[in-house]
Amino acid sequence: MSEPLTASNDAIEAAFERLKQTLSPDDARDFHNTELKDVREAALHIEQRQRERKSLRNMRRIEPLLASLQHYAGPIETLCQGTPYLPFIWIGAALPRFDRYQKIFQQPDFKHVLALIYADILEFHRRAYQILTRRAWNLLFHSLWTDFRPRFKGILENLKKHRDLVDQEAISYNIVESSNWRAKAQEDLDLREKERISAQLQETLAWLSIEDRLQDDDFNTICQRRVPGTCDWIFQNRKFKKWANDKAKPALLWIWGIPGSGKTMLCAHLVDTLRRDESTTTLHYFCGSPVNSHTDCSRILRSLLVQLIRYDPTLATHVCTDFVRRGLSASMTQLRRVLSDLLGTVPSAQIIIDGLDECDPASQSQALAEFLTMSRPKSGLAKVLVLSREGGTIDRTLRKEPALSLREESDSVNNDIDTFVKVKLWRTRSEWDFNVSDNSLAKVEQALLSRAKGMFLWVQLVIVTLHYQDTEDELLSALTRIPKTLEEAYDRIFGHIFKPLEDKAATKKLCCIFEHLAYSQRPLRKFEILSAIGTSFGSTHPPQARTIGAGILDRCKPIVEVSVSNVVDFVHFSARE
Repeated sequence: MSEPLTASNDAIEAAFERLKQTLSPDDARDFHNTELKDVREAALHIEQRQRERKSLRNMRRIEPLLASLQHYAGPIETLCQGTPYLPFIWIGAALPRFDRYQKIFQQPDFKHVLALIYADILEFHRRAYQILTRRAWNLLFHSLWTDFRPRFKGILENLKKHRDLVDQEAISYNIVESSNWRAKAQEDLDLREKERISAQLQETLAWLSIEDRLQDDDFNTICQRRVPGTCDWIFQNRKFKKWANDKAKPALLWIWGIPGSGKTMLCAHLVDTLRRDESTTTLHYFCGSPVNSHTDCSRILRSLLVQLIRYDPTLATHVCTDFVRRGLSASMTQLRRVLSDLLGTVPSAQIIIDGLDECDPASQSQALAEFLTMSRPKSGLAKVLVLSREGGTIDRTLRKEPALSLREESDSVNNDIDTFVKVKLWRTRSEWDFNVSDNSLAKVEQALLSRAKGMFLWVQLVIVTLHYQDTEDELLSALTRIPKTLEEAYDRIFGHIFKPLEDKAATKKLCCIFEHLAYSQRPLRKFEILSAIGTSFGSTHPPQARTIGAGILDRCKPIVEVSVSNVVDFVHFSARE
């Protein structure tokens, strides 16, 4: 006799815990204190409000439901004795005729049926709660209900199955059969729901037509390059904290600095840290990423939409139903509408954009107009943080917005550069083919720190030029000829790349690589570059075999790099310039 009771209690507890994890703490407290009389009073209150608006809907139709629940409460109260489960019952549909069978309710097997009915009711609670507590749920109700309808139908079928069991007084075999049927039905529902969401997701991603995986790969690469201990100062900065912590007031913050001052690394660290907060949705876009060459506003909005849908795949239902299957194109007008709709469903959102200055002026103006609209208190859609260089369209547009200059944070930036230099030199020391004393290494470190002027990229390029030395004396001598600017550092590296090449054909191939990268209208993959060079230099092989060895790309380092996604591009936007 104890086994059915144990199974009943387990079914109730599992259903209760699923619902409890969905509820907010405040709503959980309200549910806990709810009684049947509260449900009756709420129904009467709604009816009164409808009467005042002259839009009565005959709320008394739910009286049979409330009566059924009253009969159901007795045996369920016995099952839930000593537990917090009972207050979470007051909803139901297709319920059995409880008033006829009160005596049989004391049978353990029937108590198990009641537990299954209770689990079905709580599952309806949970699913309905997820819809009705979402921000802007009324806006998305049509598409959300379309998704929920099969699940709701499954819950009703479960309830009707259990009602039939009670009517038939099937105490033994049919009870077990019902449990098995319910488990199989639940499994089928879950599978169909996953398949439906997956299909809608794929349709939506195809409509948006953007490959977000490359952006993720590039983001992960940038995060891995950050030297531990750097960029942490931003979270203590007064202007940043004001932007981040005022949850009730969306705003825009502009962080600007000179080329090579670590803005992209700072952006990646911000995104990596902020998106760990599950209460806020953090979206990002790297305009200067190798995979995002020649970015326009449309591409930025598409990427943000893909990230939102990846965060919550159920949002694909709205896009698929109201946009894709209606035959609407993914134009700027529709992208703007979709992004506004989806941002309106999340509790709070932060959008972080790096390198907007690397887009053309028209794209900059269009993107800034979108971000300013999103961040205004009137729309309340998202907080926006833009990182870029000073000057041009961005400067004119954002001059009246809150701004954080990396030049004004020179102490923090210089501390990061100090850490960066120490780590880079420690790694480089192990790569030199000669011994470098601690004293000489300290001189190199001091020379770099005194001339860095807030530029991480300059430090990185100069350390590359120091790789070219063959002895400790040459290394120390090279310190007197350290490039003063990024341009001089690039010139020296280009000189080293081309200097050992006496073969004119090899020189032309390298020039061809740089030209393709500088003028390409989209990111180029490794095989495309190699095929283009092979074809350009008159290979006699068939087209599919007109490629050259990947070793030629190694000669272009460190000006050119190959990402984990096999996209080839310049190490920095300034190199392209």
